[in-house]
Amino acid sequence: MISNSITILNVGHGNSTVINCNNKYSIVDAGPKSTVLGFLESHSIENIDYLFLSHSDMDHIEGTITLLANENVKIRKILLNSDSLKESELWKDLIYAIEDHYRHKKIKPELGIIEGHSFQLADSTLKIISP
Repeated sequence: MISNSITILNVGHGNSTVINCNNKYSIVDAGPKSTVLGFLESHSIENIDYLFLSHSDMDHIEGTITLLANENVKIRKILLNSDSLKESELWKDLIYAIEDHYRHKKIKPELGIIEGHSFQLADSTLKIISP
């Protein structure tokens, strides 16, 4: 994989984006089921610095549970918007999975993606324009 790239994955309804900055990775939305996991495995990507979840619709969060369940993928930090009006069983399952990883010191969750917030990824800065 090219060392600086943005890959947009077709996940059916919507997309998922994998950002690579000098082999440091961020993902925006994890799509449904195992689409993102399949991409990561096919490119031997095991470490994710940031996973951003824009909102709680299934086609944006379902793959997160698959990623968390995979022992070969390590996610350092998850940032998510609560989108509480759409609280579903899948959302509750996701929150449980994130809390379980947090309890075992595997991941740091942060609720609320804030406009203007910046994140360092290798020698690049990711800036939130709008949640």
